[in-house]
Amino acid sequence: RHTYIGDLRVSLTAPNRTRVQLHERSGASADDLVKTYDARTTPALAGLAGSAAGGEWRLTVSDHARRDVGQLRRWQLEIALAAATALRKETTPFLDIPDNDPRGVDSSISIGRSGTVRDLEVSVDLTHTWIGDLIIELIAPSGRTVRLHQRGGGSQDNIIRTYDTTSVGALQNLIGTQARGTWTLRVSDHAGRDVGKLNRWALNITL
Repeated sequence: RHTYIGDLRVSLTAPNRTRVQLHERSGASADDLVKTYDARTTPALAGLAGSAAGGEWRLTVSDHARRDVGQLRRWQLEIALAAATALRKETTPFLDIPDNDPRGVDSSISIGRSGTVRDLEVSVDLTHTWIGDLIIELIAPSGRTVRLHQRGGGSQDNIIRTYDTTSVGALQNLIGTQARGTWTLRVSDHAGRDVGKLNRWALNITL
């Protein structure tokens, strides 16, 4: 409700921080703004197709002239979600991890299906006699790198675990990116003497 909608700007911000302008000081002295915006009437909304729906969506309403006032009474969001598709790819490279060599060893998995990543898990199975020597990184097709293991665990042996967006918050940065392409797991050893092998790793991707 407002007595001069030409004063108003209205925008929607998606969980991935993309901002779409819905109303830009149009309508002059008309009263009240009761309207539905969709990809047909507001083409910029189409740019959000394929992005992750989970998270906070924010509507921002601002007034840019004096005297006339109003109140945001109600708003709602309607989202059509595509059915989730689960992809799992696994490889068993049995690669030796070079001792005390920051270049490490790389193993790759190729995803041939196009789609936007909605969720992601990385399972790793490696043997090593001092996991505190190790850094494990996932490199996405975009080139973005997420560190899964950062020299934790001290003298413990072996890493057999699954990393997800809850245990490794940085994996959230890959949500909404393209799944298709080459995904690379890099394991590097940063201290001398103890050695190990990358036995197996797998990607679980929800599109």
